[in-house]
Amino acid sequence: MRIQTQTAAALAALVTLPWFLMGCAQTTTAGDSSASELPVVLVIGATGRTGGPILAALGDDYRIRALVRDLDRARAQLPATVTLFRGDVRQPETLASAFEGTQFVVSAVGARFVGQGELDDPMNTPELVDYEGVKHLAGAARTAGVKHFVLVSAMGVTRSGGSHDRMANIMHWKLKGENALRTSGVPYTIVRPGGLTDEAGGTFGTLVAQGDNQGPGQTNRIDVARICVRALTDPAARNVTLEVVKDASQPVVPSDGDVFSGLKADVP
Repeated sequence: MRIQTQTAAALAALVTLPWFLMGCAQTTTAGDSSASELPVVLVIGATGRTGGPILAALGDDYRIRALVRDLDRARAQLPATVTLFRGDVRQPETLASAFEGTQFVVSAVGARFVGQGELDDPMNTPELVDYEGVKHLAGAARTAGVKHFVLVSAMGVTRSGGSHDRMANIMHWKLKGENALRTSGVPYTIVRPGGLTDEAGGTFGTLVAQGDNQGPGQTNRIDVARICVRALTDPAARNVTLEVVKDASQPVVPSDGDVFSGLKADVP
């Protein structure tokens, strides 16, 4: 009789267990479902010095993807919450999977120079990265139906002959990359910072202007990142090109609030 009682209890536990496990699965799924409702943003250049502040500015408001060439390096460097896609902006056939299901894009990609204006990789030229790479990204964004694309360019791209322009004609190719995005049909914002620095954000006055006629100046990466992220969803930033430079006479970039009011959209 005692054995029968123990057997009945065991059978009852087996019957109850699937319902308990089902309840746990439903709780987990509900949490995942909430996260899956966040918009998807793809960051290009996430492992660079400006990419880090962009990831931080995105915070928990997006599901973040990163397009990277080196998965091992990216895994070691980027937060575990970032979904990695291997691809190369110079090779358009490698971009489709990262863009599938992406609603927003922020690109801080660019040819990287070391030493006295030397390329860190002879195949990462401004022509191949800042122009053709951006053109490939814009094409992939158009195919995927991306809602908004923010491109970090550079102040002074319309003025040739400066010291930066002598580095593999970089300003010439950055401007061609900008124009490739403008003519792609993808809604965009182009942010042209001054020389980028690593100071704390929100500590210096920042001038937001248009016309690319500002003198030489600097801008910290964190403020640039905040402006880029705000541009993703602000209608006033749609199809707008702007310059960003430190200016002690101007207010600091607020953690939230208006940045783009009064700016004019580009003329098609």
